[in-house]
Amino acid sequence: MNFQMRKETPSQGMYGALEGRESLMKDQLALEKKIKSDQNEVNKLTEGKKTMKSIFKSKSKKEDSVVKINE
Repeated sequence: MNFQMRKETPSQGMYGALEGRESLMKDQLALEKKIKSDQNEVNKLTEGKKTMKSIFKSKSKKEDSVVKINE
């Protein structure tokens, strides 16, 4: 393998690091939002309420969803 070193100025390196951190923060926020949404879905399903995600699912599929999300 042929690796080439990129020549960057210190400000370019810092900019790249900040872009990477920003990308990670966006991903983390998206995952936290998904976890909260999934937890709300589980709470509604365990209470027996219908949701947009579960309205067309059978009872066994709903139970499988609860188990999968809680894992």
